[in-house]
Amino acid sequence: MLKRYFSISLLLFLLANMAGFYVYFYFRLGQIRQEMRASITDSPEKLQKISLSTAQYENAKKGEDEIEWHGELYDVAKIEVNEGRVTVFALHDEAETNLFAFLNQVVNAATQDDKTPPVSLLHYLSLVFTVPSIVPVAPPSVQSFQPFTLYIFQSSQAFVEITSPPPRS
Repeated sequence: MLKRYFSISLLLFLLANMAGFYVYFYFRLGQIRQEMRASITDSPEKLQKISLSTAQYENAKKGEDEIEWHGELYDVAKIEVNEGRVTVFALHDEAETNLFAFLNQVVNAATQDDKTPPVSLLHYLSLVFTVPSIVPVAPPSVQSFQPFTLYIFQSSQAFVEITSPPPRS
C-alpha cells in the first residue's frame, strides 16, 4: 500500500513539474482578463478608437471580447457598425500580449534545441531487437532416460527450443 502511494505521489510530482508552466499560464491569463474587464469599466477615457472594415474586423477578432491588431491584443469595450465600417472602442492589453509572447518564447526554445544527443544513445536507440512471433504455450519438452546401471538412479535432460534469433547490434 505504501508503494502505491509513493508511486502515485511521484507521478503527480513529475506531472506537476512538466505541466506547471501551463497551469501557471492559464491561471495568469484568467487574472489578466479579470483585471482588464475591471479597468475597462473603471476608466473609459483610456479606450482607443480603432476603425476597421468588416473583413478586417472578422480577421482581427479573437473570441467575443478581444481583437488582435498589428500584433497587439485589445480588449473590446464597445462596437459600432456604420456603413460597412466597424468602429471598435478597446483597451490595449499589454500584459496579455507579453504573456503570449512569453509562451511563444518558451515553446520555441523547446522546439528549436540544437543540441544533439550523445552518439552512444543514438546507437542504442538504433539497435533492432527481434520479438518472437509465436510464444510457445506448452512447457518445454523434457526427455528422461533410464540408466542401465544400478548406482545411477534417475536423471533427466531438458531440451528447450529457441524460437527467435539473438538481437543484432
